[in-house]
Amino acid sequence: MKDGTVAPIGAARTRIKAIERLCELIASVPMVQELGIAHSTGEEELNSFVEKIKSILPGVNPVISKLGPALGVHGGPGSILVGIQQDIQAAAAAIESRERRIPRSLPSLQSIKDGLRRHSKEEAGRPFVLRCDGTM
Repeated sequence: MKDGTVAPIGAARTRIKAIERLCELIASVPMVQELGIAHSTGEEELNSFVEKIKSILPGVNPVISKLGPALGVHGGPGSILVGIQQDIQAAAAAIESRERRIPRSLPSLQSIKDGLRRHSKEEAGRPFVLRCDGTM
Protein backbone atom coordinates (compact mmCIF):
# COMPACT_ATOMS: atom_id res chain seq x y z
CA MET A 1 0.00 0.00 0.00
CA LYS A 2 1.19 3.48 -0.79
CA ASP A 3 -0.75 6.50 0.48
CA GLY A 4 -3.74 4.26 1.20
CA THR A 5 -3.94 2.68 -2.26
CA VAL A 6 -2.62 -0.56 -3.70
CA ALA A 7 0.64 -0.02 -5.55
CA PRO A 8 2.94 -2.37 -7.51
CA ILE A 9 6.03 -3.41 -5.59
CA GLY A 10 7.96 -4.40 -8.67
CA ALA A 11 7.80 -5.58 -12.22
CA ALA A 12 9.28 -8.65 -13.84
CA ARG A 13 10.33 -8.93 -17.45
CA THR A 14 9.17 -12.52 -17.83
CA ARG A 15 6.27 -14.55 -16.49
CA ILE A 16 8.63 -17.05 -14.87
CA LYS A 17 10.38 -14.28 -12.93
CA ALA A 18 7.01 -12.80 -11.92
CA ILE A 19 5.92 -16.19 -10.51
CA GLU A 20 9.27 -16.57 -8.69
CA ARG A 21 8.87 -13.11 -7.16
CA LEU A 22 5.31 -13.92 -6.09
CA CYS A 23 6.59 -17.09 -4.40
CA GLU A 24 9.30 -15.05 -2.61
CA LEU A 25 6.65 -12.64 -1.32
CA ILE A 26 4.49 -15.52 -0.09
CA ALA A 27 7.49 -17.09 1.67
CA SER A 28 8.20 -13.77 3.42
CA VAL A 29 4.80 -13.71 5.16
CA PRO A 30 5.09 -15.10 8.70
CA MET A 31 2.59 -17.50 10.28
CA VAL A 32 0.37 -18.20 7.24
CA GLN A 33 -2.89 -19.78 8.39
CA GLU A 34 -4.76 -20.00 5.08
CA LEU A 35 -4.01 -19.20 1.46
CA GLY A 36 -6.38 -18.66 -1.45
CA ILE A 37 -5.62 -18.53 -5.15
CA ALA A 38 -7.90 -16.99 -7.77
CA HIS A 39 -6.75 -17.45 -11.36
CA SER A 40 -7.52 -17.09 -15.04
CA THR A 41 -4.67 -19.30 -16.18
CA GLY A 42 -4.40 -22.83 -17.58
CA GLU A 43 -4.56 -25.94 -15.40
CA GLU A 44 -0.94 -26.95 -16.09
CA GLU A 45 0.46 -23.60 -14.99
CA LEU A 46 -1.91 -23.49 -12.00
CA ASN A 47 -0.86 -26.97 -10.83
CA SER A 48 2.81 -25.99 -11.13
CA PHE A 49 2.18 -22.84 -9.06
CA VAL A 50 0.24 -24.78 -6.41
CA GLU A 51 3.09 -27.28 -6.08
CA LYS A 52 5.54 -24.41 -5.53
CA ILE A 53 3.23 -22.96 -2.86
CA LYS A 54 2.94 -26.35 -1.13
CA SER A 55 6.73 -26.66 -1.05
CA ILE A 56 7.03 -23.18 0.50
CA LEU A 57 4.15 -23.70 2.98
CA PRO A 58 3.87 -27.47 3.57
CA GLY A 59 1.15 -27.19 6.26
CA VAL A 60 -1.15 -24.98 4.19
CA ASN A 61 -3.64 -26.38 1.67
CA PRO A 62 -4.56 -23.58 -0.78
CA VAL A 63 -8.18 -22.85 -1.66
CA ILE A 64 -8.41 -22.46 -5.44
CA SER A 65 -11.06 -20.68 -7.51
CA LYS A 66 -11.48 -19.08 -10.91
CA LEU A 67 -10.97 -15.33 -11.04
CA GLY A 68 -14.35 -13.63 -11.37
CA PRO A 69 -15.25 -11.01 -13.97
CA ALA A 70 -14.96 -8.02 -11.57
CA LEU A 71 -11.18 -8.45 -11.15
CA GLY A 72 -10.53 -10.71 -14.14
CA VAL A 73 -11.31 -7.89 -16.57
CA HIS A 74 -8.47 -5.84 -15.05
CA GLY A 75 -5.90 -8.64 -14.78
CA GLY A 76 -6.69 -10.34 -18.07
CA PRO A 77 -5.97 -13.92 -19.12
CA GLY A 78 -3.20 -15.67 -17.22
CA SER A 79 -3.72 -13.69 -14.00
CA ILE A 80 -2.94 -15.24 -10.63
CA LEU A 81 -4.19 -13.56 -7.45
CA VAL A 82 -3.09 -14.77 -4.00
CA GLY A 83 -4.78 -13.95 -0.70
CA ILE A 84 -3.15 -14.84 2.61
CA GLN A 85 -4.66 -15.05 6.08
CA GLN A 86 -2.17 -14.96 8.92
CA ASP A 87 -2.45 -16.32 12.43
CA ILE A 88 -2.50 -12.76 13.73
CA GLN A 89 -1.65 -13.54 17.35
CA ALA A 90 1.32 -15.74 16.48
CA ALA A 91 2.45 -13.35 13.73
CA ALA A 92 2.13 -10.35 16.07
CA ALA A 93 4.29 -12.07 18.68
CA ALA A 94 6.90 -13.07 16.09
CA ILE A 95 6.95 -9.65 14.46
CA GLU A 96 6.94 -7.79 17.75
CA SER A 97 10.07 -9.65 18.73
CA ARG A 98 11.67 -8.38 15.51
CA GLU A 99 10.15 -4.91 15.94
CA ARG A 100 8.32 -5.07 12.62
CA ARG A 101 4.85 -3.78 11.85
CA ILE A 102 2.04 -6.21 10.97
CA PRO A 103 -0.97 -5.31 8.83
CA ARG A 104 -4.05 -4.54 10.89
CA SER A 105 -6.51 -4.26 8.01
CA LEU A 106 -6.87 -5.29 4.40
CA PRO A 107 -7.31 -2.91 1.47
CA SER A 108 -10.80 -2.45 0.07
CA LEU A 109 -11.82 -4.10 -3.17
CA GLN A 110 -12.09 -0.60 -4.67
CA SER A 111 -8.45 0.22 -3.85
CA ILE A 112 -7.37 -3.07 -5.47
CA LYS A 113 -9.39 -2.25 -8.60
CA ASP A 114 -7.93 1.28 -8.69
CA GLY A 115 -4.40 -0.11 -8.44
CA LEU A 116 -5.08 -2.57 -11.27
CA ARG A 117 -6.60 0.16 -13.45
CA ARG A 118 -3.67 2.48 -12.82
CA HIS A 119 -1.19 -0.29 -13.68
CA SER A 120 -3.06 -1.31 -16.81
CA LYS A 121 -3.03 2.26 -18.09
CA GLU A 122 0.61 2.99 -17.20
CA GLU A 123 2.31 -0.30 -17.98
CA ALA A 124 0.02 -2.34 -20.21
CA GLY A 125 1.36 -5.77 -21.08
CA ARG A 126 4.07 -5.93 -18.36
CA PRO A 127 3.73 -8.54 -15.57
CA PHE A 128 3.52 -7.07 -12.08
CA VAL A 129 2.90 -7.95 -8.45
CA LEU A 130 0.67 -5.97 -6.10
CA ARG A 131 1.40 -6.25 -2.39
CA CYS A 132 -1.41 -5.56 0.04
CA ASP A 133 0.31 -5.54 3.43
CA GLY A 134 -1.27 -2.52 5.08
CA THR A 135 1.94 -0.49 5.07
CA MET A 136 2.07 2.92 3.51
